[in-house]
Amino acid sequence: QRSVLFLLDEKGKSLKEVAHKSIPSFPYRIPSKALSWKAIKEKKPVMNKNATRKPRITISQNLEKSWAMTVAIPMIGRDRIMGTLVVSRISSVSFPEEHMHILSLLADQIAIALEKNQLLDQLKLAHSNLQRSSEELEERVRQKTQEVRRIHERLLETEKLAGIGQLAAGIAHEIRNPLAIIATSAYYLGEIMPKDQKEVRKHLQILDSEINRCQAIITNLLEFSRKSDWDMQRIDINELLEMTLSLVGKDLVTRDILLIKKLSKVPPILTNLEKMKQVFLNLILNATQAMPNGGKLQIETSMAGKEVLKIMVSDTGEGISSEDSDQIFNPFFTTKPPGEGVGLGLSLVHSIIKSYQG
Repeated sequence: QRSVLFLLDEKGKSLKEVAHKSIPSFPYRIPSKALSWKAIKEKKPVMNKNATRKPRITISQNLEKSWAMTVAIPMIGRDRIMGTLVVSRISSVSFPEEHMHILSLLADQIAIALEKNQLLDQLKLAHSNLQRSSEELEERVRQKTQEVRRIHERLLETEKLAGIGQLAAGIAHEIRNPLAIIATSAYYLGEIMPKDQKEVRKHLQILDSEINRCQAIITNLLEFSRKSDWDMQRIDINELLEMTLSLVGKDLVTRDILLIKKLSKVPPILTNLEKMKQVFLNLILNATQAMPNGGKLQIETSMAGKEVLKIMVSDTGEGISSEDSDQIFNPFFTTKPPGEGVGLGLSLVHSIIKSYQG
């Protein structure tokens, strides 16, 4: 005696062996005229008595003809037929009624177990999908929350900078006119002052130097408050760096600073010439001022990807403390002694670079 369990696929078009006893595995497709299909179609047990009563061990042909007596019992679940339970024996004597009853009960139990197993698999899959969706949703909410916070912080920063810019512009304009009068008066005094008045001339030179410093501060204030200039052109960034370095070359020598240039061949970029010149000049001046006793200033250009240009300005100065690192781009923040800076250089650099999404 032997038994085989066949499962029907979800589309109901093919039967697949999933378990067997007393016979080799049966990897072949079940023919449409096989007893199993008849049992599925009629939704009831079907018996087939082979008249030859000569069993054949080979199972490459119709299974039901390999044994003298075969019965196929449909495994009927709650919603659909799950497959068939096929039992065969060498004897041609029909299966007794009580055996058929037991086999039918067994087929029903198998169908229930299979349905439960499928439902359990579906439940596990649904739970897994739900958990994954929940995690994805949680991650999206987290990202959106962070994005909203960043936007809110940018808006606050923009409002703060706008207010500071307007205030700075107003103060700068108010100071510029009387400062121009002072500068003119100092120049006139220098012209009429006798040459032998060395002490007075020394103080006039100090006055002239401080006037120039004030004018530079006013220029930075006005530049900080001015709206972005979008006059764009393609420029060679290495040439612009060389031009900017020529403006501070004397200062580098005076401060005993060694200049190291590593300018790679990079494509021209679309930018505003004056804005980018301000960026480089502020970064270089900031680096040189960080090395009062000399040091090394390194400027490097390279490509960080197909469309990203990397420009690095580094120095051997003391650097920024961890307490100040979060504030260095804030307007009017400076670690320099009074009278040596107003803290707009890096803020201006940051503002310009952000406008280019850098």
